[in-house]
Amino acid sequence: MLTTKQVIFRIIILMAIVEFLIMIVFGMVLTDLSPFTHAIIDATALVFITTPIIYFNIIKPYNKAKEKLIAQQSKMAILLNTENKKINSLLKKTIKTIMMLVEERDPYTNGHQYRVAKLAQAIAQKNNLPKKEVHQIYLGALIHDIGKVRIPMEILTSPTRLKGPEFELIKLHPSVGHKIASTAKFSNTILDIILHHHERLNGSGYPDGLSKNEVLLGARIVAVADVFESMTTGRPYRPYPLSIEDAIDELQKGVGTLYDQNVVTTCVDLITKDGFILPSLPYLQKDV
Repeated sequence: MLTTKQVIFRIIILMAIVEFLIMIVFGMVLTDLSPFTHAIIDATALVFITTPIIYFNIIKPYNKAKEKLIAQQSKMAILLNTENKKINSLLKKTIKTIMMLVEERDPYTNGHQYRVAKLAQAIAQKNNLPKKEVHQIYLGALIHDIGKVRIPMEILTSPTRLKGPEFELIKLHPSVGHKIASTAKFSNTILDIILHHHERLNGSGYPDGLSKNEVLLGARIVAVADVFESMTTGRPYRPYPLSIEDAIDELQKGVGTLYDQNVVTTCVDLITKDGFILPSLPYLQKDV
């Protein structure tokens, strides 16, 4: 394919030849024509000669190159989509492995993270959050307690409510979990949920004592889902869970001080109006 300079050079040479031929063949006739008519004839000759040259040397090669580029982009898009699916599949397997690691250590909370994740997902969906954000909140909730792998078993399974040094130790699990998850380069939403799902709007939570808008929406949603699931499920220190009604009452008491009002309202509506029920089977029997 000719370069642009080569094409222009050929056009100039051909125009010179055409001008010469016009002068030789039609010289006698053209002498009687006006300069304007002469210019029209020259322009017409220019268009007649340059059009095929431009088309075959510039336009046609450009169109072929454009078609080739589009085909390559299409192949790249397909390849990228395939790789994204592989990455998402690996991410799900990684998160499921983390859940197994955490919950197998504590049989009393087996399935806790999965149930919290399903409720958090439903809350996010009912609030019409973007699909990608809903998924990130769901994944974050699935491993929000990953830091408990560092907590001694005797504390996790304590038959009495934790106090003093033992409670201070359990409060470390969000920071520990965040540190562990950061090495896997999870998204900021997932990392924030792991770190801040125990924060409260009045600043009484942990580990950073965040308040009000400092607590991001994902962490607010998982906080409510986490508390509701915990209250309605048995624990070593509380073998008899609260009823749905009592758990809802506890959530509503904390609106504005502990929990986000919109998140609590959405959660309550899901349970009382939409018929949402926490999954009864452990996560290992579910597709995460």
